[in-house]
Amino acid sequence: MMMKGGSGKTTLTRILASAALARGMKVHIFDVDTDPQALGWEASFSGAL
Repeated sequence: MMMKGGSGKTTLTRILASAALARGMKVHIFDVDTDPQALGWEASFSGAL
């Protein structure tokens, strides 16, 4: 896995999580990066989590 920023890791994670949510699955994202960009993402799915 690349540690470089801008390689799409968070974007891919969000896309896969969105697809899982759309199918009724439960999703948990743990962002342990030193610059956590995934935090706050769940706010765009109000009531879905």
